[in-house]
Amino acid sequence: MIELSAGMWAKLFAVLMMIESGGEPDPASAVGDNGASVGALQIQMAVIEDVNRVYRTQYDSDDRKCIETSKEICRKYLTYWINRYHKNTGNEVILNDFALCWNGGCHWYKAKPNSSQYIALQKYNEKFVRFYGRL
Repeated sequence: MIELSAGMWAKLFAVLMMIESGGEPDPASAVGDNGASVGALQIQMAVIEDVNRVYRTQYDSDDRKCIETSKEICRKYLTYWINRYHKNTGNEVILNDFALCWNGGCHWYKAKPNSSQYIALQKYNEKFVRFYGRL
């Protein structure tokens, strides 16, 4: 099973929060995508529903407003989908894959070249590399 060390998770969360919400200190104020994304990690309800289905948890929409709970949700989501990606493709997993999965969803790697999703993922990856290099 592919898993990050605690230090790598901490660094990944810091970068994702900078990209997703600009490091907004009050997660309840961090709302994007016309209200669909909430909290420091900009979690949508589809992510919570996915995590609840896979892990049989009972996270709810308010959990997106708590940074620590948001990190738990993010970690569970990424751990599950990154391992599925590796199993389904056999590709080596790199840290950028975690960020792209978070931004593009569980099937981010299926984006067609030159599609709007592909271009958006490329831009997100550039931000990830820029922020990750600064920590």
